[in-house]
Amino acid sequence: MAWRRLRSLRIRLFWLVLLTLAPVLALHVATTLEKQSMARQAIVRSLQNIADLAAANAQTVLAGAGEVLHGLTQLPEIQRLDPVAAGRILAKAEGIFPNFSRLRLVRQDGTLPAPADLPSVSGDDADRSWLGQALASPSL
Repeated sequence: MAWRRLRSLRIRLFWLVLLTLAPVLALHVATTLEKQSMARQAIVRSLQNIADLAAANAQTVLAGAGEVLHGLTQLPEIQRLDPVAAGRILAKAEGIFPNFSRLRLVRQDGTLPAPADLPSVSGDDADRSWLGQALASPSL
């Protein structure tokens, strides 16, 4: 009975074309999926490279800032906590290093010995949470 249906030339040609094109279609789908997978992997690698570069850049900036701050703390005026001389030095440093938004000399209790005539200097920063965290840090 099944052979009777295959006696028609039209049906046999249809099956011949279908069986010929099925592997081609499967190969096309597999190739497309593989290309998408490779593209995703390339994107992930690129994003990882960008993240690594950004982290290295941030680390370099932070290291440079640490060196500047370390250099400032070695100055005798800063170590003596001389308000006038330290205020002048810190004002010059802010002009030289524009990446610092605010350079202030702070005592261990959180008060600022710098002169009050400088703009943006408040008399007491001890209530600021960041200052409490910095003073509690073992690296200070």
